[in-house]
Amino acid sequence: MKLKKGILLIALTIIAITVIGFFNNVQATTASTPITLSIKPLRSSGQGYKVVNNGEKYIWKIYNTNNNLNETFYCIKGGPGFGSATMGTTISPTDYTEYFDMKKPEEITSKYLSALPDIHSKKYESLMWILDQCYIPPKTNASEIDKQIAEESKQALLEEVEKYAAKYPGVYDNTSLINDKLTDNLKEDDIDAIQQLAIWYYTNDDEYHIEGNPTIKINAILNTDGNYQELDINDDEDAARIHAMDALYAYLTQTPQESGFSYDYKNNSSSAIPVELVNTDITVEVSGDRYTVGPYQIEELREANYSLSGTFTDGDNHEITDVIYLDSNKSPVTAGTTLKDLVGNNFYISIPATTNTSNIRFTINGNFFTTEVIYWSVENPTGTDQPVVQIEKVNKPFSDYIDVQEELKLKFDLALRKFIYSINDVALTGENSREPQISNEALQNLANGGTLT
Repeated sequence: MKLKKGILLIALTIIAITVIGFFNNVQATTASTPITLSIKPLRSSGQGYKVVNNGEKYIWKIYNTNNNLNETFYCIKGGPGFGSATMGTTISPTDYTEYFDMKKPEEITSKYLSALPDIHSKKYESLMWILDQCYIPPKTNASEIDKQIAEESKQALLEEVEKYAAKYPGVYDNTSLINDKLTDNLKEDDIDAIQQLAIWYYTNDDEYHIEGNPTIKINAILNTDGNYQELDINDDEDAARIHAMDALYAYLTQTPQESGFSYDYKNNSSSAIPVELVNTDITVEVSGDRYTVGPYQIEELREANYSLSGTFTDGDNHEITDVIYLDSNKSPVTAGTTLKDLVGNNFYISIPATTNTSNIRFTINGNFFTTEVIYWSVENPTGTDQPVVQIEKVNKPFSDYIDVQEELKLKFDLALRKFIYSINDVALTGENSREPQISNEALQNLANGGTLT
C-alpha cells in the first residue's frame, strides 16, 4: 500500500511539474487575455501634441479600448501602427496577443526582436533606464497609497531633472522662469509626451530620433484636434514651459550618454524589500521624566521608491503614542523630519518614563514600487503593426520589526542625593530625621524598571 501511494505521489508530481511548465511557457509568449489598443490625438485633459523637428507628426496617446483605467502605453517604433505604415490618420483598433517581459529580453522570441535595439547593447540598457525612470500616473481606480507613491515617483523624477538642469546654468533657468522650480512649469501631459519622444530616441534611427531639443506644437483649444501651434518663446509662461520640457528631454536622453553610465535593469526589478532594521546595542536611559531609547538604525538595501512609517509598542503590547524622535546626538529632530529622512543614520526615541520597558517593539511598514515593463505585439507583425510597451508601477507592501527585550540595558540615574544627617554634631533622629525611607514597593518598582532612581 505504501509503495502504491509513493508511485501515485511521484506520478502526480510529474504531472504537476509538466502542467506548470506548460503554463509558464504559454505565459512567456502569449497573453491569456488579449488586449485591444487604439490611438487618439488628445489626452484626457484635452491637450494634444505634435513634434515638428523632422516633419510634423502626432505624439499619439495609446489606450486600451477594453477599459478606462488610464493605463500607460508607449509606441516602441515611431511610424507604423494601427492600420497605417506611417502612423497617419487611419486608425484601426488592434488586438495585441503576444507579450514579453523586457527585463528578460533573452525570453523574447526572435521574430519580435527586430523592433528593439540589440538586447546586448548599451542602447537597450539606456532604453530600459528611461522606461524605469518614466513617471506613470495612477490608474483611475488607484488606491490612496498608489496615488501617494505615484506622486512621490513624479517628484523624484523632477528632482533629478532639476539637478541635471543645474549643471547647465543659463540654458534652462533663464529669466522667463515663472515658478520657484523649473519643473513646476511642466504639465502632467507634457511629461507623458516628452517620455514618448525619449523612448523614440533609442528605438529609432529615422525622423523620430531627435537630437537637441524637440520642437512641440500644442492644440490651441483644449479638446479640439486642430490649430496646433508652437509655444511662444517670447511669452514668459510659454518660455518657462519650453525650457522645462527641454530639460526633461535632455535628462532622459543624454544621461545614458554620460561617461561611466551603466544600468542593471534586471536587478532593478528586484522584489526584495528596500530597507530593514539593523541590530544595534540599544539601551534605555533616564532623562528627566522620560526615557531615551536607542540607537536604532534603518539600513537602505537598495534604491527604490518607497513609503515608510513606524510604530512602537511597550511591554503590555500597547502602542506608545507619545514618541519624540531624536537624532544621533539625542537632540530632537527638526520639524518636518520623517522616519524616511532618518534612514541610514543612528537615531533615538524619547518616551514617557511610565512606559513598561520589559519589551519594546519597533515595527516599520511601507510600500515600494517595482516597475514592470511589458512588450506587446500582434501575432506575426507586418509593416503596419506597431509594437508597444506597457509600463506599470506595482505596489508591494513590506514590514520589519525589532524587539528589545533581554538585550535591553537600563542605565540607572546615579546622581548624588543629599540629606541633613546632623546639626552641630547632634544626629537627627525620630521625627527630626531626614534620612530617606525606601519602601519595599519602591524597591520592587526599581527592580521591574518602573524607576531608575
